[in-house]
Amino acid sequence: MIDSICRRLSGKRILIAGFGREGKSTLRFLQQYMPEATVGIADKNETAFQDIDKERYNLYFGDEYLKASSDYDVVIKTPGISVKDIDIDFSKITSQTDLFLEAFHNQVIGITGTKGKSTTSTLIYHLIKESGNDAILAGNIGIPILDCVNDINERINRLERQVKRLDQRLTRLETPYSNSTKFNNEPDNNMYMM
Repeated sequence: MIDSICRRLSGKRILIAGFGREGKSTLRFLQQYMPEATVGIADKNETAFQDIDKERYNLYFGDEYLKASSDYDVVIKTPGISVKDIDIDFSKITSQTDLFLEAFHNQVIGITGTKGKSTTSTLIYHLIKESGNDAILAGNIGIPILDCVNDINERINRLERQVKRLDQRLTRLETPYSNSTKFNNEPDNNMYMM
């Protein structure tokens, strides 16, 4: 599955847009799996590059740091980087999430919305773990997604089985607790199981 990410990026000039936690994770992934790739790194703040080999990578910073995107085939953008005011070919833009989902989509439960994502994700993670299955909790909740690719194994079940098993457990549950909680379904809170 890691191979599918590498095939997508193979032979392409790659720009990492944003060099915080997720940008650094992307660089580690590229260093490990694609050490010969042509990589540039763009961040508004020059201080983000303190520990970077300035001979190995093209670095872009300052107010115009994303203009370099036109020189690259793929731009791996971190969530905090806005490209709405920049003249850029949007077909070049991807993210860790996009790359990960292309490779591991059959093994993912995705949670999105405006409220309760971390709580819901953590609850589902613990339910899966307590049922004797392997699970990884990653993304905006703490661990960048590409930092987890080595931890994914055959025992992490396909989504359909996990959701079905989870649904069966929840519907059979005779609550032995004195307190229970029902999630409010707010109009601005959309949860998708991918």
